[in-house]
Amino acid sequence: MILKTPSQRDYDYHHAILGFLKGTGLLLQGELKRHQNIDPENIGVSYEDLAAMVSELEYQEREWYGDMTDEFRDRMLADVFAQS
Repeated sequence: MILKTPSQRDYDYHHAILGFLKGTGLLLQGELKRHQNIDPENIGVSYEDLAAMVSELEYQEREWYGDMTDEFRDRMLADVFAQS
């Protein structure tokens, strides 16, 4: 997606895979929340780490496929990082 200009097929697959990973993460996060007696050491990841990973996938999905236009993003970043 970043090494070359993606095709529409690339966007479609990327969007689907992001959605799949986010959904799978949300399911696992829900299971971990309901089963507080699970020792994170036994599964190799803490609840907090998993929640952070799911949040990052949500941010990436919004970044790639949200309703923010390139023009709005550029204007917003210019406003935020404008030199005073």
